[in-house]
Amino acid sequence: DGNDLAAAERARRAAETELAAARKRLQDLLAKGDATKEELDRAMRDLARAEDELRRAQDLIARLKARIAELEDELRRLRADMGKSQQQQEDWLSEQLRKKRLEEEEARRRRED
Repeated sequence: DGNDLAAAERARRAAETELAAARKRLQDLLAKGDATKEELDRAMRDLARAEDELRRAQDLIARLKARIAELEDELRRLRADMGKSQQQQEDWLSEQLRKKRLEEEEARRRRED
């Protein structure tokens, strides 16, 4: 659904922003040189969490796009089927009219004879 895809895209953008921030925090800690092990561990966990969040958002987007493509294919197929069905109905009606004209013509000929 389009709303789901838009929400997933927003989540992806938020995850990208968080990932960039987590990378910057880790780089700043490393550049500082006197960061504690706990600070570095926390920064690494934040970075891993942000990467996972981005990966999940990208996976969801891929699944939603695949589902949208499937639904579009199904819609094209249904429209084609409807077109065929409508043509068959028109052909049947045309044949019924042709038969009725022939019957009327035959009945008129019999009356004239």
